[in-house]
Order: sequence, then structure tokens, then C-alpha cells
Amino acid sequence: MARTKEEKAASKKRKADDEMVETSKKRRTNLDDTAESSTKKARLEPESPIVQLPHTPGGTVPEKKEKKKKRKSQPVEADEPMEEDKALAEQPPPEPESKPAASPDAKDVDVAIEIKEPWRVGIKNFDTKTKQQKNHIQKKWRKRVKRAKQAASASTGNALQKRDAKRQIRPSKGDAAKGITQTSRQAKHRLNLLVQDVRALGPRGLSAVANANDKQQSSAWSLSSSAGGRFINHDPIFAKDTATGDAVLIAATPHEFLVLSIETSLPLRTFPLKRGISIRSFCLDPTDSENLHIVCDNGLSVVWRWTETELRHQALFPSDAQFVTGGLAVDQKHLVMYLRDTEGGTAIWTEEELYVSAARLNGIKILSEGEYIVAHGPESVVVGKRKEVDSNAANYVWVEIPMKTGVTCMDARITHTGGTSKKDKRHAKVRLALGGKSQGEIYMYDDITSVFAQQGQVSLPAPRILHWHREAVSAMKFSLDGSYLISGGKETVLVLWQLETGKKHFLPHLTSEIERIVVSPEGDRYAVQMGDNSIMVLSTSELKPVANFAGLQLACPVLNNELTSRDYKLATTVLHPHNSDQLLIAVPATQPKTASEAAEARPFLQTYDLRAARHITRQALTRNNITDFTIGPEGTAVAPPNLVRIAISHDGQWLATVDEWMPPPSDVAFLSDSADGVLEERLKRREVYLKIWRWDEAQSLWTLSTRVDAPHARAGKQTQGAGKVFVLVSDPVSAGFATVGEDGRVRIWKSKTRVRHSLAMTGGDGVELKEWVCRRTIELPKGGDERADSPSEVVNNDQESLKACLAYSEDASLLAASFTTSTDATTLVHLIDASTGDIKATKSGIVNGSLEHLGFLDRYLIAVTQQMVYTWDLVTDHGVHRHLISEGVSQLSINSTDSTFAIVVGSEITVYQPAESQAVYKGDCKKRVAATLVGKSSKGYRLLLEDATVRTLAPSGAALRRALPTTTTAEDAPLATLPAIEEAERAVDVEMTGMLALPPAESTTRGPVFEEAEDDRPVVRPEQLASIFDVGQSFALPPVRDMFEAVVRLYGRRPIVQAAA
Repeated sequence: MARTKEEKAASKKRKADDEMVETSKKRRTNLDDTAESSTKKARLEPESPIVQLPHTPGGTVPEKKEKKKKRKSQPVEADEPMEEDKALAEQPPPEPESKPAASPDAKDVDVAIEIKEPWRVGIKNFDTKTKQQKNHIQKKWRKRVKRAKQAASASTGNALQKRDAKRQIRPSKGDAAKGITQTSRQAKHRLNLLVQDVRALGPRGLSAVANANDKQQSSAWSLSSSAGGRFINHDPIFAKDTATGDAVLIAATPHEFLVLSIETSLPLRTFPLKRGISIRSFCLDPTDSENLHIVCDNGLSVVWRWTETELRHQALFPSDAQFVTGGLAVDQKHLVMYLRDTEGGTAIWTEEELYVSAARLNGIKILSEGEYIVAHGPESVVVGKRKEVDSNAANYVWVEIPMKTGVTCMDARITHTGGTSKKDKRHAKVRLALGGKSQGEIYMYDDITSVFAQQGQVSLPAPRILHWHREAVSAMKFSLDGSYLISGGKETVLVLWQLETGKKHFLPHLTSEIERIVVSPEGDRYAVQMGDNSIMVLSTSELKPVANFAGLQLACPVLNNELTSRDYKLATTVLHPHNSDQLLIAVPATQPKTASEAAEARPFLQTYDLRAARHITRQALTRNNITDFTIGPEGTAVAPPNLVRIAISHDGQWLATVDEWMPPPSDVAFLSDSADGVLEERLKRREVYLKIWRWDEAQSLWTLSTRVDAPHARAGKQTQGAGKVFVLVSDPVSAGFATVGEDGRVRIWKSKTRVRHSLAMTGGDGVELKEWVCRRTIELPKGGDERADSPSEVVNNDQESLKACLAYSEDASLLAASFTTSTDATTLVHLIDASTGDIKATKSGIVNGSLEHLGFLDRYLIAVTQQMVYTWDLVTDHGVHRHLISEGVSQLSINSTDSTFAIVVGSEITVYQPAESQAVYKGDCKKRVAATLVGKSSKGYRLLLEDATVRTLAPSGAALRRALPTTTTAEDAPLATLPAIEEAERAVDVEMTGMLALPPAESTTRGPVFEEAEDDRPVVRPEQLASIFDVGQSFALPPVRDMFEAVVRLYGRRPIVQAAA
């Protein structure tokens, strides 16, 4: 029996060995066939045109292909690798099992073959392995497939940036012997990286928008691509559309190009770039005006055929440049010229390096096809002259002149004299205009060619100084004939200097700082790019606008921001209730460039169409100094009031705003020696206004109806100064607003007819004039005992220690309010009857911590703290869910149409449903979200990003929300219904006490009382009642029904007679 077992075991072993041999032979045959087919395909098919780079204007020499030895990949795990792991490491990157497909752009990809069990390839004695070892091999192989798929689907732009950060320069051993310096090694290494980037991006170049980053976890929600943006600080280009013959303007935002029609002021076509790549500079091709050279921030350049509507193959090449311009002629070829950053300086470069400056250069001007080249930077000017005037060779003499006064902008112009005969040589005269940094001077040099004749220290000749601007000049250009110089700056005035006579002409009140000026090639138009993200095209003959292109004027973030107020961190915006594509946003006069209250104040209201990406109107809602002197006697900037709160009524006819202003610290510094004392003096003089505006359809603007000075008092015992308004909300059902301030009180504002001498006042259009008064004042109870770790008194000037929240329910029957200080041990949420002002309930266990936001969604109350989101069921009076959120400044937006709410922290957005324990969507916008908006009766959210772009997050298959019940019971509906609210509102206006109408009784709540101008309820005199009842004997009385109707008509009639104001 024992022998039989041994024979059986030996037989099984021989069979296993035979199977292994057969499997090894088959595997070897398959691999040989694969290698042979791959080699044959690579030999027969031509190479990719992107890999073989021609000698482009960028000056890049095609990199020679070198055979590289394949490195063996390292094992995935660092522990002791098994034999199978080593075999897996030696395998080439695996292809997907079921769908092996090669990229259509790659011409040298190996032929993919299907293998039934691909993880067996390269594993010795696979059949003899245990089940656990086989599972381990299969798991390792699947991990490799997953990593390969992730690498293939990653965004190209982000992948290139991450790769550049990880790559390191590895100098070869022979560099020292060859004398190669570290700088040249870095340049060579950078060039090799850019060439590899060209190969990686493929033949579509930079034109395709990479949407891989937008793929989120849930397919039920989709995040759109970015729309809009700010114009980059670059001169726009005048051009002509060859297809239509219309004049167009080519401008750019950081991520797309715009071809703008001057006739219609609308964009004709756009050219978006891959996500993660930004535009730095652009210029037209010198030989073909339909081609546009584009320089990107990742060092690559692309040539775009801007006249074509369809995106085709673009010429992509490495340039590693910061600025590009055209107009250079070398050896009968027209080329473009670049500015490339070097270590500590800037290089002027075309097909070869022409000059390297030790200073940083910002712009370059080519004169007379390269006869002279002028470049400038903040501290220096570089002038180049071609050695042989009649030659096209790139052989220059360079002179660099340091400028002690500094340079903000530059323009140059060349004229030629002489040359009438062969003996007379043509003499060039180069006129140069420089803008200084100090007090707004313009230095005019009539001819700078004399610098090439100087010996030793070179300096510019004595200039002619043109001085009108108060601050540094931002832009200047010579007119086409050179007789005028056009300049502009922070004064919002376009100045035209007549150079021969010295006379000046002005175009004032452009409402924003001038940043760029461009003269058309025909000289008949000026393009003025301003600081409010707009470009205006003016006719040179009349200086009248012929086109205007304006984007979203959202204030951009300022680096090194020293402001601590939370009002400057988020945008003040609202969507129009009747048109969810119409955005109303508080904007500054110009984009702030310094972190100061004067620069970051937002006194204007912009109306912007999100769907068409078009500016509609811009209106000043506070006093502003945009066209006046903005510098005080002591040199400090005069700050306008800042628009911090905005809300619009449900019908879109009323707009409520809150603006604040405080004197600058320098004005009150003499009153106190400490910083806290100076802040307290500023708070004593703070001005806060609640303004309510009515929409005037005839004039298409908002007209002021009521201004309330200091709607809330200061906290504590301070009586001087106005209190801060924390929240301003609109009544979702009727015309009304509610506010909560630092005094801990909620005020409800309603309108009433304005009267004079018992007569209703009407406007010029016959509409009754309204004034707004505080109808209810509710003082919120404080949040319990003081915390043990808090001081006994709250610092009055510490605004961060006071927080308040306020929100209306969907039917406007309820107000949820909260007011907390740093000393409160518990956070109380008060539910207030909006019609009577009574506090119906006070909840103390809804949240733990200080509240940031409150909101209603159907039967749920949404409460947000710094680290948690709480969902509270108002019907069952119990908490439903808690969600942990990231720390930072948060935003809460509620969409009752699709029954969701969104939490935004920084660039991250998370969408929840109140009944679900998990988020329905999580995503990252890559840019900080400045505002999250919800349109009325529309699904999803509008995201306004800090770079002035707009993205839409919308559900693709979300169900409509549940309709609110029309009838309620005593148990399920603690809130007043809509008819009850309307009845209560009517009762306030027609309630009578005795025979005469009396004003309502004073509220029992504390706080200042806002007196109404006059009582507009009907006054019924005794004679009027006597005319109904005293008609004779009782048998002669009319029917009771008729008498009742007569009394109702008497008390229900209009209280006052219409009269013109």
C-alpha cells in the first residue's frame, strides 16, 4: 500500500512538470510573437509629427532619440519580496484585461494581446503555488493595473506640474571634464523637460480642456467648467476677421482667449486651454496675422489659428518664456522675440540668446523690424542696436541703463531722416517715454540713440518732464503719427498730450483705474483696459465709446492681507428672484492692489448676466471718490463706505443694503496711545446705514426709498457709534426684511405709504411713495451662564467675540435667530413668530459650539458651527444627523427645489440631503469659492470663484422636493400658516380702538422705538356713523344687511385721499 502511494505521488509530479514545460513554451511563443509584431509595426509606421520637432521660432533644436535601457521596476512593498513579486516587477506595465486599446496619437505603442490569465506571465512554477500565493500574485497584478489606469486618466496639466516638482537635476560624471556649468546644465535639463511635455500633450496641443479633474464620486451631480474670468494684464490686440471683414479685439483671461466683436460688443469665439495651464503673453504672427503665438506659464508655447471656429492641430513647442512680441526680421525671416527668466535676471531670446540682463525685464518693443530693440523693467532700461543697418543678421550692440526713479510703463517710436540719395545715410531717431514711480511724472526723451556713442558709464540724455498725474502712470502709448502721447492711471482720466505745443486734452470720469492703452494699426481707435475688468474701445476723433467689454468685477484677493474683518473674505452677492441668471454683487471701483480698507471697499453694485457672461449695469450705492481726490492732507487714502450686506425682496422690486464706514486710524491716533484705544475711537465714529431701494423700471436703476441711520446700537454699555449689522435677510413671501445686530436684537422692517398732511405722496410716475419702518423689535435672551474659562466682561470692540444668525422659514411664518458671545456657556436658538414677534420656543441642545449659519429646509433646521453641521427635525424635535466639516470660513446655501443644502469651506463643496446620513456630492473647485448662490425654482448651485469665474453644480437625476402640506394640525404645525400671516398683517393696519383709530400699543420688548411719521389708518367720524344709523324711527330702518355693508365700506375704504406729492 505504501508503494502505491509513492507511485501515485511520483506520477502526479511528472504530470505537473510536463504541464509546466508546455505552459512555458506557449508563453515564450506568445511573447516572441508580440515583440516581433511590435517591432514590425514600429518599422513600417511613420513617427509622430509631435515627437519630431522642427526648428521653430522658439529656437528649439529637435532632441535626438536615444535608445534607453529599460529599468526594472521596484517591488511595490518594501518588505522582503516574494519570488512572485520580483517576477511581477519585471513585467511591463499591464494593459486592461478586457479592453486593450492604444492611444490614436501614439504611433509606437506595442500591439496589445489578450491573455486569459495575464498575472501568470513571468511567474515560475505558478501551478505549484498554493492558493494563498496565487491570490497574492493576482492582487499584486490588479494593483499595478489600477495604478496604470490612474496615471493614464490623470489631468495632463496637473501631471506635468507634479512631475516638474519631483524631477531633480542629476549631473553626469563627464560634465566636469567637458566644462559644463551648473547654469547650462539647468537650461539643458529644463529644455529636455519641455520637449517631453510636448510629446506628452499630444497633437491637440493645449486646446483641449481636461475634464478629468471634474470627475467626482457621484454621477448624479455634475460640475461645469469655468466661465468668465479677469482679463490678464496684457495689451489686447486689434485685428480683422478675414471671413467677415469685421474689426475684432483679441483679449485673454488666464485660461481662455476671447475674440471680441467691436460692432456688437460680444465674443465671437473662444479658445480654452487645458485646466491647470495659464496664459502669460500673446502676439500675432509677423508673417500670418491669422496665427496667434501664445506663451503659457508651464513654459510651453502654442500657435492658434484664431480665425477658425473649429479647433485643429496647433503647433506646440517649448519656449520657457514670460513675454512674447512680434516684428523682428532676421535673415529674411520674420520671427517673434521672447523674454525668458534666468537665474537672477532676464534673457532676450529668439532663435538664439541675444542678451542677458542682470535685472528683471517686463516688456519689450521692437522698432523697424529689429533695427532697434527697447526693453524695460522696474529698475532699468535696455536698448539694443543692430550693428549693420542694412543687414538682417541678429548681431546687436546692447546698452543697459539703470533708472533711479523706477519705471512703471514704457513706449518707444522710431522715425528716420535723410537717406534721399545713396551718399546720404538714413539717420534713425528713437523717441522714448517712461512712466516714473514717484509722483506720476512722464519722462520724454526725444532721441536716445546717443547712448551708443558714450564711453564709460552710460546714461540717458536729459528728459522733458510731463506732469499731471498725481500717482504713478499705469499705461502710455504714442499715437500713430507720433504727435500725441496718451496716458492713464489711477485718476480714471485719459490724458492726451500734444507733444509739440504741450497742451493737454482730457477724457475724465471713466469710473475705474486705467491699466492698459492700445492704439489700433489704423490709428482711428483706442482700446483702454481698466481696473474694473473691462475694456472700452474709443474713437480717436470724438473720444466716444464704440464698444465695451466687461467681465465680472469681483474683488480679487490681495496678498499679505492684513484685514481681519470677515466681511472682506466673502463676496456680497444675491441672485434676482425672477431671473436666476442675473447676479447682483458688490464690487470695488477698481481691483485692489494693496491690503487697505480704502482699496478693498466695495461701494458699487454690478448687475451681471451669468448665462451670457455679460455685464449689464453698474451703480454706485454709497459715496465714492473714484473721480475725486482720494488722498487726504496727510497722504492717507480716503476710504469710501463698504457695502457689507445685501438682500432682495421676493418680487424683485426692493433691495436692502447695509454699508459701513470708519475713519482711518491716522485721523484718531492722537486721541489714544494704544492700538485698542485707537480702535475704540474709530468704533465711536463708525457709520452704519440700512438703505432700502426701489427698482425704477423707466430709468433701469435702483432709487433710494429709505435710509435708516444706525439700525442697531452697539453692544454693552457703549452709546457712541453705530452697531454692526451681522445678518440681513429677506422675507420670502411678502415685501419685508429682517436684521440682527450686535445689540442682540432682531428687527423686522416693513413698508408703509408716505403721507403729507393726510395725503398720499406719489412720484412722478404716479406710483405711491413708500417709506420703511421697524415694525417689530425682539430682544434675544442671552445664552445661559458664563463659561468658566471666559472673562466676566466681553470686550466691546472685539467683533469676533459676537456672532449672530438669522433665517426665515420657507413660508415666512417663522424666524430662527441666535446671538452668542465668547462668554456664553450654551448656544440658544430662538424660534420667533414673524407676524407677532413673539418667541415661540428656545432650543438649547441643537448644537455644541458657536453658531455660524442657520437655515430652514422643509421640516428641518440646518445649523452650522466651525466643525460640524447639524440637522434638526422641527416636527419630532430631535436631531437627525451630524456631519463633520473642514475648519475655515464656511458658507451655507439651501435649495428647497431639490431638497438639498451645500456647505462650502475654501475650495471644497459638499452637498447633503437632510434625511440622508451621507453626502450626495463632494468636490473640489481648486479655487476658493467666494459665494454660493441658489436661484429661485432652479436646481443646483452657482459657484462664484475668487478668480472671477463661475461654475455650476447641478443634479442630473434628482427628484423634486416634497410639496409642503396645505393643512396642518395642532401637533404637526406649530407655525402660523400663510393666511394667518396675511390676516395678521391686515389687522395691524385696520385695527380700531373705540370710535377713533389709534396707533398700536408699544411693544413690551426693550430697545429703541422707531416712531412712524403719521398713522395712515382710516379715521371714522361720529357724523359718518350717525348717517347710517340715525335715519328716523325704528320701523324705517333699512335691512340689517345693508347697514352692515355700509359700516364695512366705511371702515374698509382707502384711508386717505390721493394727492400728488
